[in-house]
Amino acid sequence: GALGELFRARDNRTGQMVALRLVDAAIAGDPARREALLAAVHCVKAVSDPRVPALADDGQAGDRLYFAHAFAEGQPLSAYAGGRPVDVHTATEIAEQVADSLASASSVHGVVHGALEPASILVAPGNRVSILHLGLAEWTGRGAARSAAAGLTGGESGPADSAIARQARYMSPEQALGE
Repeated sequence: GALGELFRARDNRTGQMVALRLVDAAIAGDPARREALLAAVHCVKAVSDPRVPALADDGQAGDRLYFAHAFAEGQPLSAYAGGRPVDVHTATEIAEQVADSLASASSVHGVVHGALEPASILVAPGNRVSILHLGLAEWTGRGAARSAAAGLTGGESGPADSAIARQARYMSPEQALGE
């Protein structure tokens, strides 16, 4: 993605599976972008919600900037129902979890999702929800597309106009208004 390479890895200290992000050299090598990304990463550390994969580690190894989140199991909400209707109880249960997580995150200064869409919501067995990219969405290709569509500054991946049009349907009212 626009932010860098993503790997499933094992944390040697804890033995836990993590999602390891090696930050793109163009971001890591640009002092202003690097500082902005690290500020966003440190805001994410303050979020404490069971549905938001916790930031396990961040730093630099050699010349590579990285960060690691707890690994989240599940399938994207966009694939969850397989094209079939979801019953009202299940849909409500999933929506409540998403809303609770976003409310929890919004209480931490500087943390917004910025690119919430079905692909950034994982649903695991038992309808357990995980919210991906929280606080870092503007650094992803899709988040950059939303920012560009709204006329906001942020991610600089240069998305195509068609990507902007596809992502606008999930744009928050604040983004659409350029706030």
